[in-house]
Order: sequence, then C-alpha cells, then structure tokens
Amino acid sequence: MTQVTAAPRYHLVADDDLWRRNRVWLLYPAVLLIGFAILGVVTRHVVDPTLLALAAILIVAGGVIYWRRTTRYVTLVADGLLLHAGWRRCVLGFGELRRARTQTLGSLYDSPSRRGHLPTTLRRYSTRPVLVVRVDQDGAGLGDAARVLGRRIVLERDLILLVEGAGRLEQALAPSIPRRPPAASGRGARPPRPARRRPA
Repeated sequence: MTQVTAAPRYHLVADDDLWRRNRVWLLYPAVLLIGFAILGVVTRHVVDPTLLALAAILIVAGGVIYWRRTTRYVTLVADGLLLHAGWRRCVLGFGELRRARTQTLGSLYDSPSRRGHLPTTLRRYSTRPVLVVRVDQDGAGLGDAARVLGRRIVLERDLILLVEGAGRLEQALAPSIPRRPPAASGRGARPPRPARRRPA
C-alpha cells in the first residue's frame, strides 16, 4: 500500500512572529492565575472571580493568535497553489502562474515608483526572503488571493508570499509552472536582415 505524504504547509512569517512574541506573556500569567485560584480553593480561601476572568481572557487571546498562525498558510495541492486563511481558501492553478522567484522583501520596493509603499507593519521583515509569484493578468487569481490573505500580498501582477521557508516553496513550485514559448513579434516588427555576403 502506497503511503501518501502531505505537502508541507508554509506559514506566514508575520503570524508566526506574533505567536512567538506573545505566547509567553499571555499563557504564563494565565497559568499563574489559575494556580492561585486552585491554591485558594485547596486552602479554603475565597477565590476572587477576577483572577479566573483574567486567566480566561489571556487564554482566549493566546488561542486566537495560535489559531490564526495555524490556519493561515500556503501549500501545494494537486491542481495548484493553495492559499488558506481560517475558513477561506483559494487555489491558483499552475496554468495561471507565470514564474516564481525568491528575493528579499525590501528589494521589491527599491524602485522609485514603489519606494515608501512597503507597509509599516512589514518593515521589520525587509531583509527576509519572500516568494514572488507572477500571476496571469487575464485571470482572477490575484483578486481571489487578496480576499483570502489580504491586499498587501498583491503588488501589481505579483503575489508576495512572506512565508517561512520561501526558498523551499520556490523549489517545490517552480517545476509545476508550465513553460511558455517566447512572445511573438508584433505586427510592425521588422524581419531579420539577411546576412551580407563577403565579396570574393
């Protein structure tokens, strides 16, 4: 019996960073508050309901951040690139994709027309690698992707995926993007000149 291996999930860097920065100060105080409440019950002291309320708020906040981290990701499926966020998802077929490359986030905004357009919340990740996927302009892929993961992942005709393991995702995705022949010359293009014959 052949075992099917699930494709890895590439989580968004911002969500992963948010969880790492907040999990300690959210969950550790909650554990302490619950511990004090249990100690009060064991020693037959009056338990302040505020302690339990604060603990519940911290646990819920931590749970929401963790849920956001685990449900927002990019992965490869049989028919394309899957973008997933909570209960929303969309698949960009391999035929809609033109090319994929990896570069740093900040380098995308070096040109004069883009300078200053990098979202403030993402400037801390300017040196991190991102996967840039060129999407077919005739399809609705960019609009669907923006509705799932937000408008800031779309830059002109490119899908900007700031995910953990961007280089690995590029290596996995690139072979599935169909190669297209070079664009044909326009109607007004001049035919190539014949080679000149050297005099004998």
